[in-house]
Amino acid sequence: KKGGTTRDRLASYNLTAGTVDATWNPNIDAGVLALAISGSTVYAGGGFTTVNGGTTRNYLAAFNLTDGTASSWDPNANDAVYSLAISGSTVYAGGGFTTVNGGTTRNYFAAFNLTDGTASSWDPNANSTVFALAISGITVYAGGDFTNIANNGRTYFAGVNDPVALPVELTSFSAFVKNNSVILNWNTATEVNNYGFEIERASVEKGPAPSLRWEKLGFVPGHGNSN
Repeated sequence: KKGGTTRDRLASYNLTAGTVDATWNPNIDAGVLALAISGSTVYAGGGFTTVNGGTTRNYLAAFNLTDGTASSWDPNANDAVYSLAISGSTVYAGGGFTTVNGGTTRNYFAAFNLTDGTASSWDPNANSTVFALAISGITVYAGGDFTNIANNGRTYFAGVNDPVALPVELTSFSAFVKNNSVILNWNTATEVNNYGFEIERASVEKGPAPSLRWEKLGFVPGHGNSN
């Protein structure tokens, strides 16, 4: 509770004045232990089972940034979530759960589609609780109580690769010819540890066995970690 404004377990504040957002109110029934943001959506994990005053969301939920209404995203874990991380179109969760999506086995560590919460095939299969997550490139780093993860002995800390976790998610890409140049335009939804974009072009080397020859034309800096 901030002053006279009630907010149950999750609230939004103005960065300048520290005042509570008058409209954003997810209204959750138990503790929120992890948060992550992608685009216009806030993802939350914790010990809760209902949000918005009565909508069932077991331990994981997603809310719009406008008023805190829960989206249809519903991974439906069977126990608490302690950590979240996002890369591209994937949400990674660590916690005390052993099943997700209402019955799919995922021991303490799972990856979900950003759109509908369906678990991916990626399954590190930790042998105990995961409390912390961080991502760099295609590697997801985890900390917790485990001593085995991805069929390897790892005591409390490990890095697990996910080939699907691309560091950059494009929302658009276009190319057009102007005079004697090709103009490239692109937009990204997310960038994870992205140093930048190398621009190359290919030319055909003629001969008995024609082949492509690539050459670097330029470099556009990335935004590191951004949404």
